[in-house]
Amino acid sequence: MTCNGIEIEVIRKAVRRVSIKVSAGGKVQLNVPWQTPLSVAEAFVRDKADWIMVNYLKFKDKKPHTLQPVSREQAVELVDFLNQSVRHWLQVMGEKKPVQCHLRNMKTMWGNCRAQTRNIAFSLQLAHKSNAFREYIVVHELCHLRVQNHGADFQALMDQYLPDWRERRKEGK
Repeated sequence: MTCNGIEIEVIRKAVRRVSIKVSAGGKVQLNVPWQTPLSVAEAFVRDKADWIMVNYLKFKDKKPHTLQPVSREQAVELVDFLNQSVRHWLQVMGEKKPVQCHLRNMKTMWGNCRAQTRNIAFSLQLAHKSNAFREYIVVHELCHLRVQNHGADFQALMDQYLPDWRERRKEGK
């Protein structure tokens, strides 16, 4: 399927509704539920033509995320740093309940917090970042235990615990 000369990959899968995404390199993917007629998908694309063009132009020159290899030594050092930092910041924040932390090889996120289960995943790619940036990610994820969005309350918590967080965040952009 195409839209204004842009190739769109149609993928039928077990999803509830038609959705579209544009990723690095300008790859456009249309996800379509199994039972949805192609005519509905085509109408969706026509309706979103302007959005597709804007986002295609925004992402077409971006390089896809690639994962850098992490040695065993780097991983061990990262785990040690994260364990110490999480323990320290839980105490500073007055959090009494422990959290479960683990590493995952994530392409697009530095961390992920599931507040309900108190599970935090950190990207193995943090092994390639400075300790200041790593600490920012730890504080960021621990703040999500209290506020599950990035609104004013979350930013106020970040300001309280790590006043220079906006500067530290730049390393990950």
